Amino acid sequence: MRTGWLLLLAASIGCTLGANCVPPVIPNPPDKTPREALLRGFESEAELRSFMASQAKVRYQTSGGGNGGGWWLFPLLGAMPASAPMEGSADDAGDDRGFSTTNIQEEGVDESDLIKNDGEYIYMLSGDKIHVVKATPPESMAEVATLQVEPGGESMYLRDTTLVVISNRYSVWYGHDGGAGSTGGSSTGAGSSDEWGGGPWSDGAQATVAIFDVTEPANPASKKVFRFEGTIASSRLIGSKLHLVITTQPELPGDPSVEAIEAMTTDEWLPDVQIVSADGSASSGDVVNWQNALRPTDPDGYGLTVVATLDVDDVDAELSTTAVIGNVGTIYASTQALYLTDTQYSWDNYSSRSDTMIHKLAFTDACTQYIASGLVPGRPLNQYSMGEHKGYLRIATTNEQFRMTGETLSSAVYVLGVNNNSLDTVGKIENIAPGETIYSARFVGDRGFLVTFRRIDPLFTLDLSDPANPAIVGELKVPGYSDHIQMLDENHLLTIGRETEDAGDFAWVQGVLLTIFDVSDMASPKILTIGDTPARVEIGGRGTYSEANHNPKAFNYFAEKNVLAFPIDLYEGDTSGPQYGQHAFTGLYVYRVTVENGFEFLGRIASAEGVTQGGCFRGYHGTTRGVFIGDFVYSVTSNGVKAAPLASISSIAGEITFVGAEPPVLDCFWEPPSLALPPSADLR
Repeated sequence: MRTGWLLLLAASIGCTLGANCVPPVIPNPPDKTPREALLRGFESEAELRSFMASQAKVRYQTSGGGNGGGWWLFPLLGAMPASAPMEGSADDAGDDRGFSTTNIQEEGVDESDLIKNDGEYIYMLSGDKIHVVKATPPESMAEVATLQVEPGGESMYLRDTTLVVISNRYSVWYGHDGGAGSTGGSSTGAGSSDEWGGGPWSDGAQATVAIFDVTEPANPASKKVFRFEGTIASSRLIGSKLHLVITTQPELPGDPSVEAIEAMTTDEWLPDVQIVSADGSASSGDVVNWQNALRPTDPDGYGLTVVATLDVDDVDAELSTTAVIGNVGTIYASTQALYLTDTQYSWDNYSSRSDTMIHKLAFTDACTQYIASGLVPGRPLNQYSMGEHKGYLRIATTNEQFRMTGETLSSAVYVLGVNNNSLDTVGKIENIAPGETIYSARFVGDRGFLVTFRRIDPLFTLDLSDPANPAIVGELKVPGYSDHIQMLDENHLLTIGRETEDAGDFAWVQGVLLTIFDVSDMASPKILTIGDTPARVEIGGRGTYSEANHNPKAFNYFAEKNVLAFPIDLYEGDTSGPQYGQHAFTGLYVYRVTVENGFEFLGRIASAEGVTQGGCFRGYHGTTRGVFIGDFVYSVTSNGVKAAPLASISSIAGEITFVGAEPPVLDCFWEPPSLALPPSADLR
């Protein structure tokens, strides 16, 4: 039920209880004054302390004050990690070397993942362990090392012979005194420091970046460990420079009175970092100083977003940082700049709206430098809703507004350019597909591609060659929708999404959908046809799902061999309308994908042993990823690795089980699977 109807219902109930009255007629309120998009620094430490204290007091007062009134939830209300992102590209840096690499958004901007490889060794992160596998030749594949890392291992980078491991440890802090009321536990792994690592940082969260030398993959050696107060929301590796986006919220006194908050020192407001060298020696201090801190003109709380830059080739180089006092949402990076967004939702005066502030930080030789800020209506879906080209940022947003006269829903694309300290809107396309929501977007050079959905999928093609005059030049309406778009080649799109079944006012979600779109004529996009057959494949029925539907890193297209691999949970049988099918398979699907022949199914590799009596599925091992090395495909899970030749995927050429792997899980599919759909009232 929409917010507006709730407000009207509340008014009606009030009148009913009050007998003789009628619901008030409330005119549309005036538009809220837009936020001012600008960051500025501080003139002194005292000014920073005063600003932080004022924001903390405001949040404290609005939370109810004292130890009651919801105050125990206060530490959870600050800056939080950005959503998982959502990443992918056909620009695999390793293609010319005979192996696939992580699916990334922008060429030259590497992104972290659970799995990395160099064409000979595969590194798989599972929990607090990295399994190092000598993958070639597949018939003699072997695990050569098991590397223990800090708890909460999330992702990795591999740069030549340097392995970078990112861990996030989350815990909830219920107390305020930094003692028994806090959770944190001890820190483990290379260069651990129980006393320091177990401290009550903010809500207890700790982010770790551990750097290892893997010149000898069988004997990884620790080079340096960085432990940050807070959580790493996202990161990018450009050349040797690792840029980390860290979110944190300062810990307030155990008795957060006005006097106690105002008495907090600069060190107490700013987050800490500990650096542990290979010999075990450690140093610690503030990760950022007050001179490098920026605040928005319109305050946004006292949470901090810190961009920390370190050189993985020179781990002894000084850590460089920039801080923004405020929350962070979607994060995007080109080779030139990092963009931080902050979407705010407003429900006031019987209306609702959203807008997104964008901060541009340019990459310098050593760190990041604040350039400008801008503001656009609506909210981006994910990082693929943004793209930079020739200094201009393009951003696609969905804008939903409720007012007493009704509700409006539409999408837009804005082109922003730098004008002094302002990211000005120099061009825009508004009112795209009224009543529909953006499900995927992609910006490539002078072109843009947008998919919206309600009951049918319109693919829009955009001409962005003139920043001042962006334009929709083509539109194609087809059943289903696309979750992710990437370039198959210069004139064709490769997408993954979901098939749908129209039910009038909404649509039933069905199987996983692969499509090749021909955009050689941008004014007339179409589904590629091979003879009379559309280059479109539906896999399974209702209930079928792939991690690649929400995480493009699981969608691995290896251009050198024209092959595609992605994980799948397959449901088959009668799946029309709301009916779920029967679970039939979990594992990796492999296709050859070409413009000449469309999708050619090469085979599949199970990552689970099969259906057992009672409808249970034995041997499910969570995340499944596909890696291509030479003429082989490798299916990698937290349990182990299987390799098969592309010419005969049913013939397993090599297989290992990881040392210390958990026993197979017995999954009983008694509950309908989660579809993990974008929020929409039009999908069931």
